[in-house]
Amino acid sequence: MMQERKFNLIFVDIVKNQKSPTEELLSHIIDSPKLSALRAIEVYQEDYLARVTEALKNTYRGIYSLIGENDFGQLARDYIASVPSLSSDLDDYGDKFSEFCSQHRLCTHYNFLSSLAEFEWEFRLLFHQEKSIGLSAEEIQAAIAEELELTLVNSCKLMKFNYLISELYALKDVSEENSSA
Repeated sequence: MMQERKFNLIFVDIVKNQKSPTEELLSHIIDSPKLSALRAIEVYQEDYLARVTEALKNTYRGIYSLIGENDFGQLARDYIASVPSLSSDLDDYGDKFSEFCSQHRLCTHYNFLSSLAEFEWEFRLLFHQEKSIGLSAEEIQAAIAEELELTLVNSCKLMKFNYLISELYALKDVSEENSSA
C-alpha cells in the first residue's frame, strides 16, 4: 500500500509535469461509473494547464491582447513546460516570464515581448505593494530645480525600455473594450 504523502507527491508531479501515470498510481485510484482513473488524471492535467495559463493571462494582459490567444497559448504552454510552478498561489507564477520570452521563438516576431513582460511583472509587484506616500509633483520639481538628491519610495520604480512600453501596454485596454462591446 502506498503512503498518502508519497501518493500526493507522485500525483502532483504527474499533473504538473503532464506525465503519464504509472500502473501503481492508477491502482490506488478507484474508477467511477463515468470516469476511469486514467481519464480522471487527464482531467486534472487539463485543468491545471488551463488554470496556470489563465493566471499568466491575468498577469500578462498586455502581451495576451497584442499577440492573440493562439500565440499566447503556445507561449504559456512552453513556459509552463519549462518553468514549474513552485507556489501554491497562482498569482505568484510568472516571475521568469520576461527572461523566458527573450529566448522564445515568438520574440523574433514580437521584439518587444520580453520588455513588455518585464514591465507587466513589475507593474504587478508594485500594484500589490503597500502604498508609500512620497513627495507631491510640485515638491519633486522644486527638489530637482535645487538639484537635491531624491530617493524613490518602495511603490515607485524607474524603468527604461527600447520600446514605448506604456503605449503597448495601454493597447490592452482598447482590446478589452472592443471585446466587451
